[in-house]
Formats: sequence, C-alpha cells, structure tokens
Amino acid sequence: MSEYTQTGTLVINDICDDFTRAIRHVMHTLCRKHVNMIYADINLMRCGRIDGAVELLKEEGFVFSGIIFFGRGNCDYLRLQMIVSDNVETEQIVCHSDFCSGLLHEINEEIASS
Repeated sequence: MSEYTQTGTLVINDICDDFTRAIRHVMHTLCRKHVNMIYADINLMRCGRIDGAVELLKEEGFVFSGIIFFGRGNCDYLRLQMIVSDNVETEQIVCHSDFCSGLLHEINEEIASS
C-alpha cells in the first residue's frame, strides 16, 4: 500500500490453486486500510492464465486501466483498477494525446457500466 496516494496494488505473476481466496483476502485487507484505489497488475509474460485472472477481477469490480510496459523485472503488465472510495477525483485528468483521450473515454464508460 502506498500511504502517499492511498492506493494498493495486487501484482499477479501467476495463478495459484486458491487464487480466488487469495485475491479476496488481499482486497479485504486493503479495504480495511481505507485505500481509495486498488490496482491489479497481471504479468503478461509469466502468467499462464491471464483470462482467468481478468475474469475474476472483473467479477470483483475491476475495470481495464492500461498497459505497463517494462514494469517490474522489465516485464509487461495488464493493469486493472477498482475505485473503492468516493475520494478519487477523475474529472481533472488531462490527456495530451488523442490516444490517451480515447482510452480515458473507454475506461470511464467501463467504470460507469460496472
């Protein structure tokens, strides 16, 4: 958990047999610490069952957030996010490219429909 930003990040390098229980346990712990946002970073180079991880995370309320290139260990990660507080300000985001604006629009639509 980052105390400065009040966010927590789940780093998923692979899926274990009790993945569902493990994810819910960590999410519960982060919520008890009153985080505003939880990120889930799925290692695209090592995780063997990416679709299963995404499916579970979406069931829990996560939405697509983006891709992290050359992240931890120089691996690429699929990033999902879950807003768990009304304290997250999304109206003031400034995009500096058409691609970023389009991606932000898609993310906001996914948040609104979840």
